[in-house]
Amino acid sequence: MGARETNDAALEASALLALGSALVHATKGRDEEGAAALHRAIAAAESVGERPIAASAHRELGYVELLRGDYPRSNVLLRTATDLADDDPLEMSRIRAVTGVGLIDVGSHERAEEEVRAAIGLARSIDHRRQTAWALSFLGRSQLLRSELEAAEDTLERSNELIRTERWTAFLPFPEALLAEVWVRQGRSDRAAEAFEHAFTLGCTVNDACWEAYGVRGLALLKAAEGDMDGSIELMEDAQSRCARQRDTHMWLRAYVLDALCAVATATDHPRASAWVTDLASMAGRTGMRELSVRAYLYKRDLGDQAAIEAARTLAIGVENPHLLELLDPAAPPLLEDLLGRA
Repeated sequence: MGARETNDAALEASALLALGSALVHATKGRDEEGAAALHRAIAAAESVGERPIAASAHRELGYVELLRGDYPRSNVLLRTATDLADDDPLEMSRIRAVTGVGLIDVGSHERAEEEVRAAIGLARSIDHRRQTAWALSFLGRSQLLRSELEAAEDTLERSNELIRTERWTAFLPFPEALLAEVWVRQGRSDRAAEAFEHAFTLGCTVNDACWEAYGVRGLALLKAAEGDMDGSIELMEDAQSRCARQRDTHMWLRAYVLDALCAVATATDHPRASAWVTDLASMAGRTGMRELSVRAYLYKRDLGDQAAIEAARTLAIGVENPHLLELLDPAAPPLLEDLLGRA
């Protein structure tokens, strides 16, 4: 590249960081190439003491590992990024937000909220609206998972408003689909359907498999709410296929889609229900997604494995989600009914 030909290591590091970040965020299915560029950026930055560039590259690599579901490796990289960031408010906001996302993925919601709220505060302190909106969307995701529906609705509406103000169309499908899921649980199906359709259409427009999958998963839940279980299963499988279309889709999202598929399949005693539940337990177990592991064992219980509830209770220890703990009660509703807001 031109920067290398100038023998300017700082310029080369900056260019490699820009390239790596673009490949990770903008070009789907090319995380490996992006990671390679980021590693080269770190080497070039360290050779000339460019700590801010090294911090950003480590943070981006931490994000890549998070997407893959390797949370221990992600945490190591994010801690290094923190050491290198020298309290720069924007970089620290980004680091703390990504750290929070990983904590949400593994069910550590209280610690996640601390990180994400700190990220929001830092972004607001420098009036960085896109970073504020990004962090708000994940705070809303955590609140949704904890069934804090009024708080989630408020948070996600603020995120959507900022994104629209910034004309950040490529990111809008994510908080829009999450907000629609809040509406599903509140019984506002018509409004949810419109939002899911819009999120799905935008996801297709920007060719983002994650955003497409969020939209289709939501539409599948609405099918289940209408009593069309076969149609729901079909759409859930479509969402799964969309997740698998690109290599770098968020591993947690793959499990989230599979969880909803298990909810519908278990409720209808589908012939493949047991296999899907086993897949969910395996995926959640090997990545440390404890919250989803608990749900997998609740599905096993509902399919007739009476010993599964003890495993679910053991796995729930340390999960920071009171709503999930309520679902362990023998009198709790089936998980599908909970997803549809019928509990």
